[in-house]
Parts: sequence; structure tokens; C-alpha cells
Amino acid sequence: DLRTAWKMLTEAEEREQKLREEGRRLEGEIGTAAAELRELKTKAGEIADKLYLSNAYLSKYIKRNFGLSFLKLVNNIRMEHAVGELIYSDKSIIKIAMDNGFSNLAGFNKTFREIYHQTPAEYREEMQAKTEREEQETNSEEILTRVEQYLTSNHVDAPKEGDSTVSILECDTDQ
Repeated sequence: DLRTAWKMLTEAEEREQKLREEGRRLEGEIGTAAAELRELKTKAGEIADKLYLSNAYLSKYIKRNFGLSFLKLVNNIRMEHAVGELIYSDKSIIKIAMDNGFSNLAGFNKTFREIYHQTPAEYREEMQAKTEREEQETNSEEILTRVEQYLTSNHVDAPKEGDSTVSILECDTDQ
């Protein structure tokens, strides 16, 4: 009967809407809990209790939506913050590890190596060298651009081919 089919479809749509709303609520709550993970040594059970969920449901939800186990998700969140501190601070590696929820340096190094395939010290050194190279390249490009602008604004022509004489430019140093 058409009425029965319509009623079943409507009920199914309502259930689906409720599930979507519950999913959005859980994602928001998990996001909040994930932020807390960085500073606290929160356990899956504590988060499940806060969300009024069972540990099993929370673990399945995280696995299904993030593709990671609870522990791997926590470690990835912690590592994101730790990497930022490695690059942009001069904190010691052990301080970074402790500040990001790792109970010891060995655990931090092991997790870091699993994700980045090098030690935190090697990563920091590599990233600092890369940043220095990029800064040097940017500075060189800036200098070249300024020289070109100066020469253009002062109507200085490039030497002609075959002209091997060196011209002396007078510069206004009162700028």
C-alpha cells in the first residue's frame, strides 16, 4: 500500500536526520575532547563517559570516521602540536614531549619516528635548514627586485652588449 510505504520512508528519513544530528554532536564533542588530549592524559574511557557513550561505541566511531584507533588519533593530534613546537620554538625535545602528553622521551621518539621516519632532532635540524634556505632565497629575490626598481625609477639603462666599461652610479644615501 502506498500510505504504508510513504510512512516507512518518512520514518526512515527522520531516523537518518537524527543520526546525522547525533553525528554532528559527537564530532563536536570529539573535537573538544581531542583539544583536551594535548594537555591532559585523557583516556578513552574518560571521553566516552563525557559523551555518555560506551568505550566500544566510541572506539568504533573513531575508527570509522578517522580511520585510526583511539591511541593513534591521540598521538597524531599530539604530534601535530609537537611538530609546530619543534620548528617554531627553542624548547628542548623532552619539554616538547612532556608538554604534548607523552610520559617519557622514549615514547615520544618512537611515535615520532613511526610517523615522520626520523628522530625529532633530525626533523628539527632539517626544517630549520630548510627555513633558513627559504629566507635566504626570499631575501635575495627582494634585493634583486629593489635593485631593479631603483634602476628603473632612476632611468638607468642596462649596459649594451659588448660594452665592457663599468659605469659608476651615484646613489642618494639620505633615504
